[in-house]
Amino acid sequence: MVMSVKLKKVISVSRRCDLIAHYPDYVINELQKYPPGEAHTVVIWTKNPENLTKHISLYQALREYSNLYLLLTITGMGGTIVEPGVPYPEEVFKQIPDIIDFAGGPEHIGIRYDPLIEIIDTSNNNRYSNMSEDKFEPVLEMISLNKIPRLIVSVAQKYGKSEKRMKKMGLIFLENYQVKAEE
Repeated sequence: MVMSVKLKKVISVSRRCDLIAHYPDYVINELQKYPPGEAHTVVIWTKNPENLTKHISLYQALREYSNLYLLLTITGMGGTIVEPGVPYPEEVFKQIPDIIDFAGGPEHIGIRYDPLIEIIDTSNNNRYSNMSEDKFEPVLEMISLNKIPRLIVSVAQKYGKSEKRMKKMGLIFLENYQVKAEE
């Protein structure tokens, strides 16, 4: 006798584009293609989780799924020239209790302090970095207080598209920067 096993899908709600923050209605429409009974897990990637609890239709659509996992990226650079459209970390921290409730517990959340980066604004020589205690300690404290069991850290990787985008903004990776001597 041959048995057929139907595997359930893992649905990844974005990695490169923050669909939760910018396109919640698109997420709702796409989820309709994957009924909750056919999905094992919905993995949500976001830097701005506000719509998970404030956008009622999105909240209801996602709560239909029995297993949610949130990868919440907090770089410590939200609200700066590096991530102007991302909320300040303190604003995200305020949302954590609601997000834990939404996800089904802290074990359903991973914090991505990602990527570690140092850049220079060439217009004024300002240095932006998230590799300092003042940026990282509040994230660690929030993780500890909320019993979030997973922290993911990586180092920024340069690639053509990101370097071009940064250059248009007058930003470059620190390792490429050389201070010009005053004449």
